[in-house]
Amino acid sequence: MNKQSIPPNIRDIIEAHKKPRERYDILSVLVRYEEEDYYCVGYDEGKDVTGYLFITREGKIPAREDILEVARLSIELNFINFTYYNVGRQFSRRNSNSIVKVLDITNKCLKLGEDLPSIDACKEAFESILAMRSEYEKIAECMNATLNRIGRSGIFYPQEDYSQLSDWHERMGELLFRDNYVQMETYDDRRQVLSFLLKKGRIIDAFRFWLIHLRLHPGHVNARDLDTFNKGKRKFLQNKPLDEEKAFENNILPIIRNPK
Repeated sequence: MNKQSIPPNIRDIIEAHKKPRERYDILSVLVRYEEEDYYCVGYDEGKDVTGYLFITREGKIPAREDILEVARLSIELNFINFTYYNVGRQFSRRNSNSIVKVLDITNKCLKLGEDLPSIDACKEAFESILAMRSEYEKIAECMNATLNRIGRSGIFYPQEDYSQLSDWHERMGELLFRDNYVQMETYDDRRQVLSFLLKKGRIIDAFRFWLIHLRLHPGHVNARDLDTFNKGKRKFLQNKPLDEEKAFENNILPIIRNPK
């Protein structure tokens, strides 16, 4: 949904609630909740979200307490949609040939008959990455089909699609995190395999392995991404779910512009 497709009376309401220097975006579909359709508007200044407004198709602005579930669902849909099209979809198109190649080289190492735990660790890691990427691609196909169907209809029916979309979104996030984490955990093992190949005089295999090794994650996360990484680790590895309801109350609820 773009600004030109919004009825003039709705645009006037949105503009009336916009502060100086703010821009606004509108969820690409109406959200239908309890037989009512809602326009869902987000205001921002640069990268900072500064407010939300929820308007019925008829141009009414309901009280905040009456649209809390609409707000939660529409903001979550917007986040899922944004994350998928800006991050998730590109990973579904990854070429995993490099992982296949290093797995093949690792299997060659096993045939050389030397007991080196790092070879087994790399074999297990590369097989795990390939399996996760295969699952990721299947989920991405389902996510893409569902989001496209919602976009074509112009209306999001939470009762029909929200639970499935949320589960797919969660699983895709977990698979991406675990893919990266496995790469990080086997960084030193990959170096051991590289040294082993050089020691055995397998120069071409060592060179190919080294090139791919450089493209995989190192054994650490840079400072800028550390907070995101730690949140993912708590959520996906340590089974400590994030308090999303508390985040909604602290970060979203205070900036909803519907009247109290």
